[in-house]
Amino acid sequence: MSDDHFVVIHVAQRWVDGYDNWFNSDKASHFSLVYTGLHYLFFSVLKKIGITDPQLKMFLVRFIHAFYSLLIVIYGYLITLKLSDNKIAKRVGIFLALFWFMPFMSVRNLGEIVCIPPILIGYYILLLAEEKNKIKLWMMAGIIFGLAFAIRYQTLIIPGSIGLLFIFQKKWNSLIFFATGVLIGMFCLQGIVDWIAWGYPFASFYQYVLYNLDHRYDYVVGPWYRYILIILGVLIPPVSIFLLQGVGRMWKRLVILTFPLFIFFLVHSFLPNKQ
Repeated sequence: MSDDHFVVIHVAQRWVDGYDNWFNSDKASHFSLVYTGLHYLFFSVLKKIGITDPQLKMFLVRFIHAFYSLLIVIYGYLITLKLSDNKIAKRVGIFLALFWFMPFMSVRNLGEIVCIPPILIGYYILLLAEEKNKIKLWMMAGIIFGLAFAIRYQTLIIPGSIGLLFIFQKKWNSLIFFATGVLIGMFCLQGIVDWIAWGYPFASFYQYVLYNLDHRYDYVVGPWYRYILIILGVLIPPVSIFLLQGVGRMWKRLVILTFPLFIFFLVHSFLPNKQ
């Protein structure tokens, strides 16, 4: 849980105080500047209006994240409504709102959670694009997935898997416009920020890949099935078993959701690092 503080709050406050954390090295940081940079801007504004008490600042940070996290409930409901009926969609909304780990984790400064709303918004627009087949919707969905990438690099697996699915389905127009949107979203945020900070686009992402390749055995290493067991445990049996059954039963009809889910788990199960 140290990322909650030391990769976001600590670094952003140090920048406000005039220190050069992450910039005092001869190479780019492997952490994204985007999410931490937003906190730097927020803390700078608070300093200008005279708010310096750490407790109050952290209350405001958690308060903003709490409201932001409600997008998970809203878009979880809307996505389900597109794929099912209102009765099931309401159950999904209640599940997302009440299940213990979502409210607890959603107020923390963790990129793993903060990236969820743009992923869900991107998915919802993607479903609209499939329904209406409009170029601007395909591109908008891609752009929002690109923004999620700037918060959490691993989320690139999801639009990448969707693109792969479009290739299998030979949906070439959908692939081109969606991929273009993803690239625009990635470049406009992560690419340009890194270009300004480090001298070339996607410098942080490049260093992140190198860092994880070099340190893949330095953290918690576990068996391939660890994440599956964690999910089954966190979602609490027998509910977790019912959910897994549902995914297995409906994977073909909901392939645009289940295929990226499968690839995401496959990649993380294959990697040695099992934090």
